[in-house]
Amino acid sequence: MSNAILVGDHVLVDRTVFGASLFGREIWKAAPPRRSEIVVFEYPPNSEKMFLQRILGLPGETIEIHDYHVSVDGHVLEEPYVKFDAFSYTPAYKDFGPMRIPSAHVFLLGDRRDDSFDSRFRGPIPLAGLRGRPIRVYWSLDPIGKRPRWDRIGTSIR
Repeated sequence: MSNAILVGDHVLVDRTVFGASLFGREIWKAAPPRRSEIVVFEYPPNSEKMFLQRILGLPGETIEIHDYHVSVDGHVLEEPYVKFDAFSYTPAYKDFGPMRIPSAHVFLLGDRRDDSFDSRFRGPIPLAGLRGRPIRVYWSLDPIGKRPRWDRIGTSIR
């Protein structure tokens, strides 16, 4: 999720955006997921392992990737946030699909397309697996130099 989120960032997550329940009773309904928003999701289901990726395909849509360009229902998406690794040659990543996204699922892709274990490999993620939306960086540590990145603290995530 480079630029929006860096390795070593710790983020605050709004866990109420996709609905909330108390003692098994729904308190409020979930907001529908939106294309291009970054979400926190659980994978594999019921594992409590959390990941962050970007929603690109919504339920019922057909997604396809040709030469790294993502199209949804035949329309190519503008993705200014995407990064490619100049030192990676992974031809399997540049083409995918077409795939129709099942109901109650979303298709997620990482912003670093050459180095992302996303829906191209995992498959679509159930809406029930979405756990929230990251909103702000509360701590950031450079993984190489092991120093705090003070300029990242408080950064809003979009």
